[in-house]
Amino acid sequence: MKYMWVLLMAVGFSQGASATSLYNESSYRSLTGSSVAYAAGDMVTVLVSESASASASSNSNSDTGSSIGMTAADGSNRLEGNLGMQADFNGGGAVKRSGRIIAQVSAMVMHVEQGLLSIQGEKNIVLNDETQTIRVVGLIRPDDISADNTIHSSRIANASIEFLGEGILSASERPGWITRFFQWLF
Repeated sequence: MKYMWVLLMAVGFSQGASATSLYNESSYRSLTGSSVAYAAGDMVTVLVSESASASASSNSNSDTGSSIGMTAADGSNRLEGNLGMQADFNGGGAVKRSGRIIAQVSAMVMHVEQGLLSIQGEKNIVLNDETQTIRVVGLIRPDDISADNTIHSSRIANASIEFLGEGILSASERPGWITRFFQWLF
């Protein structure tokens, strides 16, 4: 009788139980497979190595002149007059800029679209009350990710790499409000 009771209990509990698999095909990652990023939520390290330089110059010359002469004679009186006008303009300017950034930024795969990984990452560095922010956004191909889960910034499509600074040093490099007003005016 005692065994019958245990058997009835076991049958009763087994009616409400359902089995689910521990294997999920969409998130399965083989123990022997690659550890590079390939799905949303994965991380990849971006090796930022960028340099840019630009220069532009212009020279302008403009000369304008006009002259009017008049002579009138009436017997013994002679009337003469000249009117002249001259305008000269010489102008020029030159702009030279260059910049270089070398950094490593961890970025997260935001979503996968047609085999491309959309990544986004940001790194903030604070040194002597100066905050430097490096931001990386773009699209990468899984084939471009190296075995150590890194990718060079030159391999990012539609890349947006920003290097921003805030603090005392950045503020001192910015023109004053009077200068900005006259730049806006002209």
